[in-house]
Amino acid sequence: MRRRHIHILLAGAVLSIGSPMLQGAEFAGGTGTQNDPYQIATAEQLLFIRSGSSLCDKHFVLVCDIDMENRSVGPTLIDTFSGVFDGRGFRIANVLLGRGDASCTVGLFRNIQLGGVVKNLIVEGVYISSTYGATSGAGICGANLGVISKCSVTCQICEVATAGGVAAWNYGVIEECRSVCTILGSGTYGGLVGVNKGRISNCWSSGLVWGWHVAGLTVSHEDGEIGNCYSTCQVQGIWPESSAGGLIDALESPGSGILSCYFLDLNSGGGPDNGLGEALSDSQMKQQASFAGWDFWGTDGDGVQDVWFMPSDGYPDLAWYGSKPIPSVAGLLLEDAYATLEQAGFRIEKIVCDYDHAIECGQVITTWPYPVARPDMGLDVVLSLGTYDWSLNEGTGDAENPYLISSSGRLDCLAYRPDLWDKSFGLVSDLDMGGRVYTQAVLGRCELAGEVFNGAFDGNGHVIKNVTIEGASATCVPARLLGFFGKTGSQAQITDLGLADISLLGAGSASGIGGMLCAINGGSFGRCYSRGTIRSFGEIGGFVGRNTGAIQDCYAQGRVENISCDDANSVCLCAGFVAHNVGGAVTTSYSTCSVTPDGGAGLVASNEGGSVDLCLWDTEVSGVSGSAAGTGLTTEELMNGWTLDNNGWGGNPNWILDSGRDYPRLIWEGAPGTLIPRRVSRGGT
Repeated sequence: MRRRHIHILLAGAVLSIGSPMLQGAEFAGGTGTQNDPYQIATAEQLLFIRSGSSLCDKHFVLVCDIDMENRSVGPTLIDTFSGVFDGRGFRIANVLLGRGDASCTVGLFRNIQLGGVVKNLIVEGVYISSTYGATSGAGICGANLGVISKCSVTCQICEVATAGGVAAWNYGVIEECRSVCTILGSGTYGGLVGVNKGRISNCWSSGLVWGWHVAGLTVSHEDGEIGNCYSTCQVQGIWPESSAGGLIDALESPGSGILSCYFLDLNSGGGPDNGLGEALSDSQMKQQASFAGWDFWGTDGDGVQDVWFMPSDGYPDLAWYGSKPIPSVAGLLLEDAYATLEQAGFRIEKIVCDYDHAIECGQVITTWPYPVARPDMGLDVVLSLGTYDWSLNEGTGDAENPYLISSSGRLDCLAYRPDLWDKSFGLVSDLDMGGRVYTQAVLGRCELAGEVFNGAFDGNGHVIKNVTIEGASATCVPARLLGFFGKTGSQAQITDLGLADISLLGAGSASGIGGMLCAINGGSFGRCYSRGTIRSFGEIGGFVGRNTGAIQDCYAQGRVENISCDDANSVCLCAGFVAHNVGGAVTTSYSTCSVTPDGGAGLVASNEGGSVDLCLWDTEVSGVSGSAAGTGLTTEELMNGWTLDNNGWGGNPNWILDSGRDYPRLIWEGAPGTLIPRRVSRGGT
């Protein structure tokens, strides 16, 4: 009776298929927005996404595994897609794709457009076959112009022209993905990607690749960067004249980078060695020491992201795989949180107490780690002590005796105390902000309300990691500020601070200003770095969005993506370090951020009356050869002491370099290396 009543109400309102109310009725919940995505719990709800173009740019999340029960759904499950699809570690299994014509694209998604994101998704048991020889096919999508992150595919593909386990064509970003596939036919086949013109990082492939032009990872690497990847695929050409490579078959552009990539050698059952990538034996593949520069879980000193996991007797796997989604326990009492976590199959290791600006004392804030964990890892449950009272702090907030920040909870509470943002602060430990999601900058949020950060923040050589900001505050008009710091005033001083694994996503279609460390800098930054991802549009930089202050001895690493900019009246600048330098000063700093789409700048997008001295960017990793200021270097050059000295970096006491193995690092990071040597004479100067 209730169902009939709902239908009558909908009919009486004369709603079209594009109506949010009707669409919401077709899903398990949600409204399709960034903060309230459509929830998918059944095969029918999954198929409904392709019912109309009005859904292609919405946000979706799986809430359970979905078994398609070997249902044949045509060439694609979901058509052209520019929204966000978050699998949350759940599976889509047993899908039959194919029966298209000779011009069709076959895959779970037909195309992922610029701005589209597919993440945290496991796809199993996909079978792709084209009776008429489709142009392209893959387990995730035919062509990727967006981002595919933390996805796993097992599939079988037969007789398409161009195929890969994850994507047939990649123009965007594929990161932390795994593919176990059998690809057979007479076409161009790669174990992970058919043809690459974008960026691939921290991925691996396994299985059998058998065709005309074949390779373990990607057949043709035509542009962009491939780093920290490997393949154990058995690679076979179908005819003697077939071309094949254990990792890559052909490097079409000399500027295309291949960094720290490996493949199983032919004698161990892998593919032929054509000089693209490094061949390893079966025993070498099972040794963590073979993968120099990779970031492994449980190993100190190789990074903080813990991307890879090394089994006791196997090849490296991605640390996220095998992990399970952790149910949210925020706001629950401890007893209820224990029951929820144990029912989900997790083991509670210990209770940790911390502060929170909103969750009452005695309730649970989050777990460490969060939102996923391997089943063999114990979880720490973080219990709230309530709001932090800064009058009880060890410091007084002045320059000689700064407030001390020793926990993520103290920092969280500071984010909601703008009256303290003109004081002095010092970190006394590394902080993990995982489990807390912000909708605006953490400090210095809104310039119109005068809430800028105008104090001192000394990182003391510590790192804040796992900061997540999704959407800027709608009250900050006209500029929406996206960054750890929203806006810093002329008196602000930030020193010796590292940000790692920061994830920033702009709000909806609103143009704004953003940088991983700071949106608008009017103060000074010294000896700081940012590592992570920022996706938005407007003035977007890897370190700072708009700079009117000073930046010295800093660097940015990660990804900068300008999603789109349809408003002709909006300023759209995208750069690896600073988007818009307006009378500011930037000195001895660098960027190794990838910058997408085309039209971005490697270092600075616009320089108006400012100075940019002795600043560098990696032209290979960024995929960009141009900048309004600075000098572009290859990866090898940016890791070379003599080249750095020629660019004015020799003798700088703030940097160390492990020459030929790593980029320059700040002296306080404790990374291997020595000071960059300075020659007595530089060509007579």
